[in-house]
Amino acid sequence: MRNPIDAWRGGGTAAADAAAAAYQRRVAMQFLARPPRPLSVALVLQTLFGGVLQQMGWLFFGFGMIFVWVFAAQAEIAWSLRAGALGEAQARVLGTVDTRASINDTPVYGTRYRFSVGGRDFEAVSYATGRRLGTGQTATVEYSLARPQMSRIRGMRSTMFGPMVLIVLVFPAIGLAFVLGAVPGRLRELHLLRHGLPAHGRLIEKSPTNTRINDRTVYRLRFEYRTRDGRTGQAQARSHEPEELEDEAQEAVLYDPHDLGRAVVFDGMAGKPRVGRDGKLHASAAAAAARLVLPLATLVGHGGWAWLRFLA
Repeated sequence: MRNPIDAWRGGGTAAADAAAAAYQRRVAMQFLARPPRPLSVALVLQTLFGGVLQQMGWLFFGFGMIFVWVFAAQAEIAWSLRAGALGEAQARVLGTVDTRASINDTPVYGTRYRFSVGGRDFEAVSYATGRRLGTGQTATVEYSLARPQMSRIRGMRSTMFGPMVLIVLVFPAIGLAFVLGAVPGRLRELHLLRHGLPAHGRLIEKSPTNTRINDRTVYRLRFEYRTRDGRTGQAQARSHEPEELEDEAQEAVLYDPHDLGRAVVFDGMAGKPRVGRDGKLHASAAAAAARLVLPLATLVGHGGWAWLRFLA
């Protein structure tokens, strides 16, 4: 007799194919290997980095960090952190620097100047919004007694932008919150893939959330399942495609026999696992590689830029 997993073949209408696929997954769960199960690298990676919110988080973080390098890296924060005790000196203005930057449509000007401390000459540039000094003018300079090369004209900034520009940190922070917020759930899924027991859950509640993905409402779905020894537990899932979790009268669930509160709906898992003919769990290597594109591009790109800017 053939394994029912092998007996299934696609074909027919899209609805029929979806129903057949759902039936295949349900039958396949009966052949799931006993725990602890080995997990392929592809399944681990897709579980950790899969999911729409996780990918959106990396996108927000990656693009947000571009604004951090462009604006926040030019914010005057090092001065207050490192300047320490200050001295004063008279400086001669050497000229104006065209920054091509503006704040609220007001141009930011740079003023190049030279001053002397202890017989040594120092040159630097100070910045101000809507204000500049003419060549040959004198100005009072504040400088760090410990690091005279750190200086600024009194009333100006040592960098192009003030601390207020740090508001751009909000964008990568939102992305990082999405990424890190998903980590506990992903680790729980990996634990259940390796150690969980299979069951079938019945949908008992479906409610909309305030989140939308691709103009579709994200729903919270609650399933009730019964364990092998007759106990009852519940598993929750969130999805903007709830029809994927409503295509069967009962959905496959993996649960922790020691804690029935730790359970996950199989079709709602980020790793999109499938049960192979051997009863082991598998995932698409191509899909796992695709999920790594955004995280790797973000980490390598911004990590490389940080190294070139601060360490090289």
